[in-house]
Amino acid sequence: MMSGSESRIASSLATDTLMGDSSMLIKRDSDVWFEDGNIVVVAQSTAFRFHKSVVSLHSSLFRDLFSIPQPAGGELGGAPSGHLQRDQVPSERALFVFSWSLVELELLPPGPSSLGRSHDTRYLHPDRIVTFPVLAALARLSHKYQLDQLLSAVVHRLKHHFTTCLSAWDARGGADRRLLLRLSAPSAIEALNLFRLIDRPDMIPIALYECAQLNPVFLVHGGTRSDGITREQLSPADMELCMEIKEELLQATACLLTRLCEACDTRIETVTVNPGSGCASPADCVEGLRTVISRAHRDLSECLSADPLDMYYMSAAVSSPVTGEICRACGTVVKVHYSEERRRIWDSFPKLMGVEVAGWDSA
Repeated sequence: MMSGSESRIASSLATDTLMGDSSMLIKRDSDVWFEDGNIVVVAQSTAFRFHKSVVSLHSSLFRDLFSIPQPAGGELGGAPSGHLQRDQVPSERALFVFSWSLVELELLPPGPSSLGRSHDTRYLHPDRIVTFPVLAALARLSHKYQLDQLLSAVVHRLKHHFTTCLSAWDARGGADRRLLLRLSAPSAIEALNLFRLIDRPDMIPIALYECAQLNPVFLVHGGTRSDGITREQLSPADMELCMEIKEELLQATACLLTRLCEACDTRIETVTVNPGSGCASPADCVEGLRTVISRAHRDLSECLSADPLDMYYMSAAVSSPVTGEICRACGTVVKVHYSEERRRIWDSFPKLMGVEVAGWDSA
């Protein structure tokens, strides 16, 4: 026959609630409650039940928590329980559930090279569309709870966007938002703050580059995370740095467009005076190259951007969506000069952003 306390436990399990100390009602989590689990961790008023050995393996914080003797009778749902302090409880509870689901179900691969396995890792597979705030929240939780394996997997996913390699940047579309990793304006500031937090200097340059695309008002006042509550703002030092970087990038764009115009002018002169230049249609190419020059001059005087890595002008010079008249030979010649200037700009990023990155553009 069950005792009074056992009866209350059985009743609470049937209604998804548990009776904690001082008759405090604790709701069991709907996702992370494994019936064969042997430990219950309570965060605020929510209980998570999983396997002690698995959780200890992945998190030193919980390993330490489990090593502390619990008071007699400290059980919930028939398993020993431990409580997280208020300052240890994550605000992104749903993502906390997900992170523990990954650990408990052992969905995380052993290393970045295994991320392509057939099982569904939901947010971490590079082919799955995911918003940046989801990965950022997972990264913060992983860092806070010392889940090194999960943090490594999240960072690997983020590096597809915050890359150190120019060819990878170009392959995934530059700063285009229509990507497998979706970014919004507040995400740039959130990304920079995140990479400072988890100490990833290799990912800071692109985060700063993204911040430099924001308008000054947003840089100063910041924005709200996707939770609608938490505000992300730049530190005074990063705000000053972003303003300086923005000016440097504007100058870099001006230099890039000037170099493009010079390359087009040189090619026009070559195809005009040299029939053996390899140009398939001199008259059409001259007209097309002059169109590129005209648009570059317009942008120099009217709408100069802080995005010197923009692929628009390279596309205009090579595949000609704007002019439709530049032959492959002329486009290739112009592309060489344009690409050299873009490469110079990219190579300057670590110094410009004030960080040291070993092997920048080596992978």
